[in-house]
Amino acid sequence: LTVKSQGGPETCIINCQGASFNENRGFSITGNAGYMKTIEGFTIQNGYVSTPGNDHGGAFHIADDTVTIRNCIIQNCFARVGGAVFASNCDQVNFTQCKIIENNAMLSGVCVFTGDDLDRVRMHQCDVSHNEVQDAVTINTNVPLTITCSTIQNNLNDSIYSETSLDMANCLVTYNSGGISIRGMAEFTNCTIAFNPANSGSMDAISIDDDGRAFIRNSIVWGNSSIMELRPGNGTFYVDYSDIQGGYPGDSNLDISPIFASAGTDSFFLSQRDAGQSNDSPCINAGRRDAMDTCFDTSNGEICLDDYTTRTDGVVDTVLVDL
Repeated sequence: LTVKSQGGPETCIINCQGASFNENRGFSITGNAGYMKTIEGFTIQNGYVSTPGNDHGGAFHIADDTVTIRNCIIQNCFARVGGAVFASNCDQVNFTQCKIIENNAMLSGVCVFTGDDLDRVRMHQCDVSHNEVQDAVTINTNVPLTITCSTIQNNLNDSIYSETSLDMANCLVTYNSGGISIRGMAEFTNCTIAFNPANSGSMDAISIDDDGRAFIRNSIVWGNSSIMELRPGNGTFYVDYSDIQGGYPGDSNLDISPIFASAGTDSFFLSQRDAGQSNDSPCINAGRRDAMDTCFDTSNGEICLDDYTTRTDGVVDTVLVDL
């Protein structure tokens, strides 16, 4: 089953007109997990749910199903749990090319993924920004979560809390009020995690609870205004080919300013003389393998980093991959 707009999210708007006296959400999806349902090309806005028993998922409430949400904008929605999205006990949930912006949750998270039967959540080319959570984190998951080619930024609370498995590749996590907390396994590859000030005092850039493990490669962790960028707790970090402020043991790690450069609204390109800046970032060609051999599985198939750029002039990465 596919529900698709004709003109895309800019012209096809579902205004839930929700309020405390008029509770509404965009989609409640429950059913047969053996059949994929696709929602594509909508703006869902002004959802509001707060009544106990019906207070999860301001825009989407997904249960016992298999769902892809593609090219949607979810904005200005509210719920006690899962201000934008709540998904539980699903076979698979995919978000592709979605914007999840300016939503609010009272508890638990703007995006909440839970349940023993939820196989994996995938987010690809998504923008999760300018959301507010009063008493938790922006993305809260106790199921495996894969995030690729996405930005998580300017959210008014901590970024991600993962209890099981978190895989992030080619992602930008910046200007959130706090960092990432892990209780299980995590992998960060070619990610930039920077300038998350940890105002709540609850997290460093990345912290491990219990005996979790995190693998960091080809990544930048910088300027997060905490005593420790990486706090292992009782767990373990395995770090290589990365630029970590304050340094960290591991092969070919750096502890030197990455020298970011800006273009348009993007502030986290790498400074490069060939692109017109006055200095070269030390993170150029500092990765483990060539860009063409640094590849990831996404909900849209495999991508390799020789199709992407760290330069302000848009020239794609070649030879050894940049951080």
